[in-house]
Amino acid sequence: MKRFSLSLDGPVQRALGIMGDLIVLNMLWLICSLPLITIGAATTALYTVTLDMAEGKGDRHYRQFLRAFKDNLGKSTLLGVIMAAIGAFLIWDYWCVRTVLHDNWFFLLMVSLVTLLYAITLLYTFPQAARFNDSIGHYLRNALMLGLAHMKGSLVMLAALVVIAVLVVVSPHEFMMLLFLAVLFGFSGLAYLSSSYFARLFAQYQK
Repeated sequence: MKRFSLSLDGPVQRALGIMGDLIVLNMLWLICSLPLITIGAATTALYTVTLDMAEGKGDRHYRQFLRAFKDNLGKSTLLGVIMAAIGAFLIWDYWCVRTVLHDNWFFLLMVSLVTLLYAITLLYTFPQAARFNDSIGHYLRNALMLGLAHMKGSLVMLAALVVIAVLVVVSPHEFMMLLFLAVLFGFSGLAYLSSSYFARLFAQYQK
């Protein structure tokens, strides 16, 4: 008869280890994002760690996060401010189309198209900043080009985010559950899941 053996290197232990790392990373991301203006640097630091985790690299991820947050504080904070400003401008555009232009279909279509391009750019901006050292202008341009060149992956990620948003809006029960998960490991979990895709994608462009 075979004996039961609980190896420290088994799949269950590895899964629990990853879960524990994601909980710690989520807390660090939330704390470092509290000033709001630093959310860009916190997100870049988060992807710095989750990209390595997806590739099976690194340990002591909390130290790696704090080091990456410090290293990217200037550039990624500015990048986050720029993306937030563009997002706020698009919200204002929607308000103008709805109230001033009375839902003019042409302008509504134009704003929706620009919003889609913005969302695609946002998906790729901070993972790219976590992996490559470049200027802010190149981050934004390359993020949009990557998103359009790999539209299937972009649409899958956007669709997943839309489903989460719809669940939050339509069901108070799902809202409370998703809020709990978001505080526990929601943001780091999403970053980790998408990092498997980004790691494979970036490997094609690394020199």
